[in-house]
Amino acid sequence: MPQPRTVINAFLASPSDVSVERSAIKEIVAECNRHWAKLPGIYLELICWENNAYPGIGDDAQDVINNQIPNEYDIFIGIMGTRFGTPTKRATSGTAEEFERAFKRNKSSPNSVSIMFYVSEVPLAPSKIEPEQLHLINDFKKLLQERGVLYWPYQNLENFKKLVRSHLNEVVNEWGKKIKEDKQNNGKHIAKYDPNPNFSMDIYDELGIIELQDIHEEVSKNIIETSTHILGSASTFNQELRKLIGELGGVNGHTVSKDRFKKHALMVANLFDDFRETLIQNVSSFKINIKRAVTITGKRIEMEISHKEKFIQIRQLIGSLYKSKQVVTELILAFYTSRESINRLQEPTKDFKIAKKKLIDAFDTYLIELNAIGKVATNRIDIIEDLIIMKK
Repeated sequence: MPQPRTVINAFLASPSDVSVERSAIKEIVAECNRHWAKLPGIYLELICWENNAYPGIGDDAQDVINNQIPNEYDIFIGIMGTRFGTPTKRATSGTAEEFERAFKRNKSSPNSVSIMFYVSEVPLAPSKIEPEQLHLINDFKKLLQERGVLYWPYQNLENFKKLVRSHLNEVVNEWGKKIKEDKQNNGKHIAKYDPNPNFSMDIYDELGIIELQDIHEEVSKNIIETSTHILGSASTFNQELRKLIGELGGVNGHTVSKDRFKKHALMVANLFDDFRETLIQNVSSFKINIKRAVTITGKRIEMEISHKEKFIQIRQLIGSLYKSKQVVTELILAFYTSRESINRLQEPTKDFKIAKKKLIDAFDTYLIELNAIGKVATNRIDIIEDLIIMKK
């Protein structure tokens, strides 16, 4: 007998130049739906103008699409490539107008729609660069930042697929918890994305050992790649900072001219901003994956702990938990060291002072979150060690 399911609607918005990425999104959604078929009550419906719009009349083509495609979708997926798009009578482009509609809903009701935006950083041949379009895209990126929208850059198609696949799976983890609540609310559809997921991730309860193992391998690979990138970026940042501060003569301005001093102070401020942007783009991904790793590892151990012949595998999994905790500790140490070095610097200019404060605030937030993750990993290890003792 067919089981009832919750349909999650995702709207895809982009200019016409990212057709390859749009096709990739469709493939990923189909792939995810095949995977989620193993779970109760989840199906992702992709809404896009080429599939859901039809000929009609309005103020312009975008107005026709707006009227034909419902605005009650659960998730907005936006992509920006090398073109900003065609202006409408209401916005600077069709994609910008679609984003504004989603953003307005999110501001009025944060749990009503989740916004995922991706921006291409694929290198362009000089002959394909359109300065006006790039200027519009850069202005839009600044707008996203000012509004608190975390967009994700991608460097190539494979990187784009990896990001989207990972993010969609995380959103579904939250839907899994909401679906359980749904059963207690007479079937009312409330499966919305919570931007602040906790560690329960109940959706993994439905998976078997092999499926958990596959996800664990993917997550572990992502953790290594992301943490390596963050630590490498932190090392490069510290080297460049020491060089610039050395040229400044210690941020006191006595060994260089005033104009040169101001120029170098601005370079340091820009370095702060660039590194903070790197942290924003990478730490979020790391946190998501480390949470998944801790949760999945714990569940795998809980499933296998009753089998004495699995003792070696269980010890290997516990080792994996220790390794996850070690990676978190390495990041905490790197962040704390960088934070203290920056905090000791004087503030010669307004731009320097603002950029310094933003970066320190980012460090403080990440240190709190990473310490919390480390504590969860420690608690999970202690619980499992106690279970092993009880089983002996």
